Amino acid sequence: IPAIDNVPDLKELCDQGKVLVNTFTLDGTKSGDGTASAFILIDAHPFMTRGEAVQALYEKAGKPAVTAAATFADVAADNQYANAVAWAVQTGLVAGYGDGKFGAEDAVTVEQVAVILHNYVGKPKAESDLSAVGTYSDWAAEALRWAEANGILKDVPLTGGVVTTATRAQT
Repeated sequence: IPAIDNVPDLKELCDQGKVLVNTFTLDGTKSGDGTASAFILIDAHPFMTRGEAVQALYEKAGKPAVTAAATFADVAADNQYANAVAWAVQTGLVAGYGDGKFGAEDAVTVEQVAVILHNYVGKPKAESDLSAVGTYSDWAAEALRWAEANGILKDVPLTGGVVTTATRAQT
């Protein structure tokens, strides 16, 4: 594995509550030379926020240019997730809460992750029994059928259903 320059001491990162994440794990692929394609530094809190979820996909997509700013009252132009949120809205991945807010710092739920990923891959149709997912919201049913049919929820503990907060390990 090639050396990574300018990365702080890993013990120091752990002491600061940070985790160095190899982004090739987002889709299981590596760059052409067999090395990881990119690394990002994230906080190690046990849940992922809605902003972090769209930021991860935005970075995976190569940080494409956005044509307009996000129009959510709680996502200012200088917010760390502003471009990712704007891109996610423009590409149809997210729509916000419906009250003019996105909730970038809110914990993302398992069903929200399923909807975002389902939208990311083009909303393919799938049929699946949702009895295993427990409690879920009607707006997430199609995405959850797709996620269940494709094994995405296979190893996700669903105590409390998919309306519960998604952990970093689950996302």
